[in-house]
Amino acid sequence: MSYKIEQPIGNNIYVYEVQSYWDKSKQQARQKRKYIGKKDPKTGNIITPRKSNLPRFSKDFGNVYLLKHIAQSIGLTDILKKIFPDDFKEILAFAYYDICESKALYLFKSWMEMTYLPQTKALTPKQITSFTRQMSSMEEERERFFNKWLDKRKPVNAVVFDITSLSGYSELIKLLEWGYNRDLEKLPQINFGVVFDQEGNIPLFYRIYPGSITDVKTLKNILKHLLANKLKQIIFILDRGFYSMSNISEMEEESIDFIIPFPFKVKQAITLISKHKAILQSPLSAFKFKKEVIYYIKDNIVLNDINLSAHIYFSKTREYYEQNHFMNRLLDIEDNIKKRTFYYLGNVREYLSQNFRGSEKLFDITLKEGKAYLTRKVKAISRKINKMGYMILLSNNHTITKEDALLYYRRRDYLEKLFDSLKNELDGKRLRGHSKETIEGRLYLKFISLILYSAISNKMKEQELFKKYSVKELLNEMKKIRVVEMTNGKQYITEISKKQSNILNAFDLEIPIDPRY
Repeated sequence: MSYKIEQPIGNNIYVYEVQSYWDKSKQQARQKRKYIGKKDPKTGNIITPRKSNLPRFSKDFGNVYLLKHIAQSIGLTDILKKIFPDDFKEILAFAYYDICESKALYLFKSWMEMTYLPQTKALTPKQITSFTRQMSSMEEERERFFNKWLDKRKPVNAVVFDITSLSGYSELIKLLEWGYNRDLEKLPQINFGVVFDQEGNIPLFYRIYPGSITDVKTLKNILKHLLANKLKQIIFILDRGFYSMSNISEMEEESIDFIIPFPFKVKQAITLISKHKAILQSPLSAFKFKKEVIYYIKDNIVLNDINLSAHIYFSKTREYYEQNHFMNRLLDIEDNIKKRTFYYLGNVREYLSQNFRGSEKLFDITLKEGKAYLTRKVKAISRKINKMGYMILLSNNHTITKEDALLYYRRRDYLEKLFDSLKNELDGKRLRGHSKETIEGRLYLKFISLILYSAISNKMKEQELFKKYSVKELLNEMKKIRVVEMTNGKQYITEISKKQSNILNAFDLEIPIDPRY
C-alpha cells in the first residue's frame, strides 16, 4: 500500500509517493520514495517536474557545517589530518555523530546516509569494529596527537584532573575490574581519567585505568607527562573522591600542588566552620565574586604534619538553594513512602538509601500492616542544614588568592557537566565494545567528541546561547538547513531562518552559499 507525504524545503513543498515493503535480508520494514512533484501553494495541485529539475536527494547539512567549522577553528582538524591522514575525516564524522545523535555506533551508517558529508565513508557496523581496533593499535599515533594537542593549547597553568567510571558487561576484558564505582553501579568498570585545561575548559589528554587502581596513584604519572611537555606551575583541582590523609601525604611528598574540598565528614572541617561561623556571617568578611556576595576567611590547618591553607567560604545564596532543594527531597521521599507497601524495615532503609542517599539516617522508621511511617530526626536534619552554604578548600600552595581558589574549583562544575555529557549525551555510560581493543579505540573516539563538545559548549556559554538552547537543541535547529541535489547535479542550500542566521553569527560563521565547503 502506498501513500503520499509532503516535505517542506525552503519555500517549496515537495510531494513523494511512499511504498512500504518487507526487507527479507534485514528482517525489517523499509520504504521506497518516489518523487511526484512540487505542490502549488495557491491551488494545492501537484506540478510535475521536468526530469532535469527532479531532486536526487535532500540531506542534513547545517549541524555538520557548524561542527566542522568549530573543529577547524580550534586546530583539531589540522592535527588529526597530520597524524591520521587516511582516517581523520572518519574520526571527525564519528565525533559529529556522537554529539548530534548520542546513539550507538552501529547506527552510524544510517545517519551518514541522511547527512551531507560527501567525502567521508559511511562505515558499516563490521567496518566500525575494525576501525576502533585499528585506533587501539595506533598507540604511538594517539600519543603524538596528545603531545601536539597539548602544544596547541599552551600556555596551560592549571589543570583539572578527574576520573569517571565507565561500566561494561563483558567480564572477559582485562581492563574491566571491580573497584570503586562513582555511579554506585554493581558492574565491573574501567576508570577514564581526563586532564582538562582549567582556564580554556578543553580536554588535553586522558588515561585509562583498571577499576581497582586508587585515584591518587595516577597523579604522579600525569604530572610527569605534563612536565615532559614543558608545562610548569601545574595545580591539580581535585574532587572529594581524592580526599584521604594518605593521599594528602603522598601528594605533598611528590610535590604535587593541589586544591581539594575538605569533606564535612572529617571532624576538623566541622571544627573550622564552628570556629569561624561568627566572622563568616559578618559584613567584614564579604567580597564580591561574579555578582555573588561571598563571605570568606583563610586559616591554616596541620594534617599529618602537613601545613595546609584552608579557604573557608559561605554563600547565603547557596545556603538558600541547598536548603530548599534538601527539604523538597525530604518531603518528596516522605510522600513516596506513604504510597508504597513494605513488610521489612530493611526494605524501607534500602528504598530510602537508593532514592535519597543518606536519608535513611534522617528518620526513625516504624512498620504497621505493610505501611512505613517516618518520623523526622530533628537533630540529624539540623546538622545537615547547618553545613549548607559552606565550603572549605584545602591547598598546599599558600600563594593562591581567595578569588583564584574559588574560580578554579567552581570551574570544575563545567567538568562535571562534560562527564555527564560523556556518559549520557555521548552514550558513554555503557561500554558497548566486546574486546579490549574495541574499548580502547572507542574511548579515543569519545575523547575527540569530548574536545568538540567542550569547544561548542564554550562558545555557547560565551555567547549566552544556553539561555535559549542546549547543545542538542542548537544542533537540531541547525540540522534544518539542508542540501538538495537535483538530477542535473546542481546543488543548493535551503533557505536559512532568522534563528539559524543568529546562531551562525554567534559562531562567527558566514551564511553558506556553496555546500561543497
